[in-house]
Amino acid sequence: MSKQKKEVVQNIKPNRRENIILSSALFDEECKMHAMQQKIPTQHFNNQRIRSILDIFNGLVENNTPPTTRLIVEQMYPQDNEINLQKREELHRSLKELKNKVPPVPLELFKEQINLLVKHAKLNNFDTLLDETKARIQAELNSPSYKTKDDSIDFLMDKIETDLDKFTLEKIKALNLGEGLKDSFQKVKEQRDNPSSERAYVTTGYDSLDGPLSGGFARSEFSIISARPSMGKTVVMLNMAIEAAKKGTKVLFLTVEMTLEQCLQRALSKTSDVKLQKIIQPEHLTHTDMQSLENSSKEVASVYGSKLLIEETPYLSPSSMRSRAKYYQELFGVELVFVDYVQIMRTNQGKVPSEISDYEAISDSLMNTAKELDVAFVMGSQLSRDVEKREDKRPLDSDLRNSGRFEQDAALIIHLYRDEVYNKDTEDKKVIEFLIGKNRFGVGHTMIPFSHDFSTQSIFENVS
Repeated sequence: MSKQKKEVVQNIKPNRRENIILSSALFDEECKMHAMQQKIPTQHFNNQRIRSILDIFNGLVENNTPPTTRLIVEQMYPQDNEINLQKREELHRSLKELKNKVPPVPLELFKEQINLLVKHAKLNNFDTLLDETKARIQAELNSPSYKTKDDSIDFLMDKIETDLDKFTLEKIKALNLGEGLKDSFQKVKEQRDNPSSERAYVTTGYDSLDGPLSGGFARSEFSIISARPSMGKTVVMLNMAIEAAKKGTKVLFLTVEMTLEQCLQRALSKTSDVKLQKIIQPEHLTHTDMQSLENSSKEVASVYGSKLLIEETPYLSPSSMRSRAKYYQELFGVELVFVDYVQIMRTNQGKVPSEISDYEAISDSLMNTAKELDVAFVMGSQLSRDVEKREDKRPLDSDLRNSGRFEQDAALIIHLYRDEVYNKDTEDKKVIEFLIGKNRFGVGHTMIPFSHDFSTQSIFENVS
């Protein structure tokens, strides 16, 4: 397209642009064919009548029916009363006039007009967003939502993130079955020929767990690790994060419950095999302990330390979690995100969740964020007290606290159980059972035993 012609195209007023697109889609065969293959984005049209006509056009195409003007008029105004008959005649007449007043354009210009329509609609939306953001910032300056500066900023960022989501168009992925199977086969072939290529799963860090899970935690999904208090949920999640990083996975660990220092102390205990209590009370550390700690910190830093990011956040909502995950993914290529734990997240409105609907909104956001970023999320979760009322205290999926929605939306649920918590005389001391409940992509309703040493914050695969 010449520079002069491009300037003419770009300077067309929005109302005329919409008429050009309609006229070309109806009366030019090449443009019509393109519109049938690439759905016209009617949500960006300001003219309601044109939007309705093109919605019918798209609907006919979806039903494998040629979108002729006759059929469009008939669907716009069904012939069931005299008023509709008059409206039909008027629409027929106006479409004929449209072809003369606004002649169809060649295919290249038609595509350009659609691109400009979408671009201008997005710019208008973001212009509105900027105005709303300025208003929010001013309101926050005048009357902060929280007493502390940091809380106020986090709350404001959540509100802005929520507003931004309203104007973000989701990417639609669709393939016909023939294309889809060819694409799927090609991915399988690439993964077989190149084992290091991107996979649909990321490792849990433990081979005995990866097997039943078809390779690990599913990307674009969220999984749950649940337990009653004292079962070792945080220890397990931190061990998984460290072991996955050892295998080359880029991991983000978001801690809401513990401080960053507490997380690092536990990580240091695991990697050095020095008891956590001594690290917390360093006056009890021996020379040998100090040597182990120094060697461990150097090894981790040089071998895999850069693969695991740990962030302490006193405030985490679905939108702030999304923005953090997106930031670390873009900056470091994060593939696996742990959140400890879901019940102490806040809502996007900044309040502590209390209603079932609050937890449903969190679950929806987790699902959408995992798909958007193509990242595996692993959420720690508490279990309800109903577990304690049963003779067998091993948890079930239905024991997830506060919402059956997590049970419904999660791709994988792993419950943790230690018999010694309830039975002091058990033979299974130092054993932590991984009870796989729901597993959408692998083996479910099975148990895998691990050993543990909580004094050094470590869990181990049981090697037979």
